[in-house]
Amino acid sequence: MDKTVLYFEMSNCPEIQNHHKKWEEGDYYTVQKGGAAGMVFVYSGEGEDEPPKMYDPIWLPTQDRIQEMLFGTFDNPIYHTELFATFHKTWRWLDLMTMEQLWLTFYMYQKHGKIWTGKEWADKMTDKEKAKVMDGVKAIKEALK
Repeated sequence: MDKTVLYFEMSNCPEIQNHHKKWEEGDYYTVQKGGAAGMVFVYSGEGEDEPPKMYDPIWLPTQDRIQEMLFGTFDNPIYHTELFATFHKTWRWLDLMTMEQLWLTFYMYQKHGKIWTGKEWADKMTDKEKAKVMDGVKAIKEALK
């Protein structure tokens, strides 16, 4: 599980936080306020409905949860992994370090058309950048037919 400040920042956006509707046992989160700010916690589900809102909890999705958000079920892992790899070959300059960061970036691009700038999620890419990514995805789809 990614416990870096960068991943906290990447996860703290409406597209991710609004996707998380219900706290489940084993969910990871960090808090923004209080003496424990920046620490990672695991939701136990015991004796509490959810992490205390007064600390502004940020849900930190695991790699498997991100894949579930992307594909529903990961029923064709070779195909999905090829799309993922092609995307990151195109965007390798992003300089991300963990699988959660990589999969979250892929999710945000695929589902919301956003790319990580190093500081925030950006809505816009140039047409040339979009075309480069889509050409790679198209090539993978064709190769897997």
